[in-house]
Amino acid sequence: MDSSELLLKSFGSNTFIEKQNIINNGRPTPTLQDLKSKCKNNFRYFNPSYYNTNKWLSGCQKTQKLYCWPCILFSHESNTWSKYGCSDLNNYHNLKHRHEINRSHIESLITLKKFGNIRIETCLSDAYKQSIEKHNESVKNNRYVLSRLIDTTCFLAKQELSFRGHDEQVISINRGNYVELIHLMGTLDPKLSGHLSTSTVFSGLSGDI
Repeated sequence: MDSSELLLKSFGSNTFIEKQNIINNGRPTPTLQDLKSKCKNNFRYFNPSYYNTNKWLSGCQKTQKLYCWPCILFSHESNTWSKYGCSDLNNYHNLKHRHEINRSHIESLITLKKFGNIRIETCLSDAYKQSIEKHNESVKNNRYVLSRLIDTTCFLAKQELSFRGHDEQVISINRGNYVELIHLMGTLDPKLSGHLSTSTVFSGLSGDI
């Protein structure tokens, strides 16, 4: 499906099977040969290699603009990357960086990653329904905690502060900005504090996260 179709008909209006097919088909990555921006006396042309370095990046052949694939599917915001399209190649890297630390973008990435992992059937026993309700309550709490972690991540990224410390053990007097900020927030947030008190492993971000 071309991105332009999803810009006219929202992803949420499709059936589950249709949504699954759209996601399985993957993000559109057209060459966009007409996408260019004037730079002094020359033109800067779109390089399709951008798709390889930015796995969320998508393009639309019809509009000749760039979009964020997860945000087209799941974001409730109407911005450059989810609806209007990016065509400013001169400021592409700055626009991309600001979008990557946007809360809505991070939530859309997570939703896309988790889509279709769990489907609840309509006919369930009472015992199973109670189990599902308990599970949903746990998921709700986990999502709340995750939202606090996302807030911390966005803050540190926006301020361009380092995440990890040299020694993140419990006995360390300085476990890095990420861990220390999370624990500071926990002193003001009972739900987050409860999570931190029961979590067996907690450290700064690493790897691809």
